[in-house]
Amino acid sequence: MKKFKFLSILLLLVFTLSIMVSCGGDDEEDLVISPSEMTIFCDERSSSFNSSVVVDSWSSEDDFIAKLFAPQKNSTSSYVVGRHIGTTRIKATKGGKTAYATVTVNPRYTLYDTPILDFSASKAAIKSKENHVFTNEDEETLQYRYLSGTHECVVSYLFKENKMSLVTVVISNYDHDIVTKFLSERYQADREVEDLYINAMNRETATLFVMEITSEKLKLSTITYFQNSSDITSK
Repeated sequence: MKKFKFLSILLLLVFTLSIMVSCGGDDEEDLVISPSEMTIFCDERSSSFNSSVVVDSWSSEDDFIAKLFAPQKNSTSSYVVGRHIGTTRIKATKGGKTAYATVTVNPRYTLYDTPILDFSASKAAIKSKENHVFTNEDEETLQYRYLSGTHECVVSYLFKENKMSLVTVVISNYDHDIVTKFLSERYQADREVEDLYINAMNRETATLFVMEITSEKLKLSTITYFQNSSDITSK
């Protein structure tokens, strides 16, 4: 009887130790994504992000910048496609563990520097931030020449009651296809209005609107940045 009791206790001890070791192994298993950083272009598919273990789910923190594709829910790899320029993180989760990798989406086209889009800023505030070539000023307008991109352009800031309300960019001798690609790398084409772009995947969540108006006769492309969707009908 004593021998049977001893064997029972021994078996229970071995079983308990095996559970502790197994659990301890899971706790010590790190969740890591490799590579930890990746840079791609807009519309480019990345190489695979790989996790050190089979994860429960993959996600992108900002689908506007990079859309993530995972082969299946429980997987060890995924990839992204660059949508718009910027930097976001790819997240993998396993139980209570989380790992991140950074993906940066770069543009292929740089026609001009993005103007200062600080709406409601005063004229003095815009002047203090601008570092391009100043050309003109009146009560309601500030004007600069941008020379640092691939196309020289004229940028005008328009003010109402000393608050910046609109920004226009005028490019001469433009290539419409290049302008479209340049804007598409930075903004999402609106589904309803032609030549309108937004800084979100849908107009309901957009906080910036960009309208391109072209003049074939004058060979000019005018790109207007504004903040209020109610201004769309007046463009």
